[in-house]
Amino acid sequence: MFFIWITIALFVMSFAIYHAHLRLSITYKKLNNNDIIIVQLSTFYGIINYSIEMPVLDFINKMDSYIIKFKLGNKRRRKIKYKFNFKRPKTIGEFFDMLVNFINKYKLHKESADYIIKKTYTKDLSIKIEYGLNDAYITAICYGLFYILITNIIIYMQSHMSLQVKDIILKPFFNKEVFNLEFNCIIGIKIGHIISALKMFIKTSRGSEIDGTAYRRPYENNYGKY
Repeated sequence: MFFIWITIALFVMSFAIYHAHLRLSITYKKLNNNDIIIVQLSTFYGIINYSIEMPVLDFINKMDSYIIKFKLGNKRRRKIKYKFNFKRPKTIGEFFDMLVNFINKYKLHKESADYIIKKTYTKDLSIKIEYGLNDAYITAICYGLFYILITNIIIYMQSHMSLQVKDIILKPFFNKEVFNLEFNCIIGIKIGHIISALKMFIKTSRGSEIDGTAYRRPYENNYGKY
């Protein structure tokens, strides 16, 4: 009987973990020369909560120190080590190297990346922009450009993922120079979907390491070196 109750408890716990949601709430505000970003992470039905609030520049500098490592494999296979260093590019060359690396890694792990994007949902998206260029004609033109740009980006995102828009507000000022921005959204995904994507990632990583196609550098790919 004890074994049965343990089995039932493990099943219920596994079910609860699999269907638990990981939610990320992001708020960005820029008012005159001041800006701030508020990020709140919650999971396991609100039991675990973490929030951070600071100026955007401090937040970006803080990200430079975050390094994530994955060690995959067993005794029979060579261990695979992935190191993700969130570092800002300091030169144009570093920016393009980072972009090429990102594209190569996306191609390598396309299945898991597309799965994560498809299973991720974004709701309560809110964008408020107040702007003025001290020129009524240019301000009016920018209103149309902003509206077209934001609308097309939202349509593109909605065609690839679940996206719910709360409101989009554009407020032009024709008699002064100003730019204020407020952005809010909630991003979520089930823990079970993260686990499934991680399995795909591990499978792809092991296969690429065996085949020698791990994209270690920007100038390396399946076709050899340039």
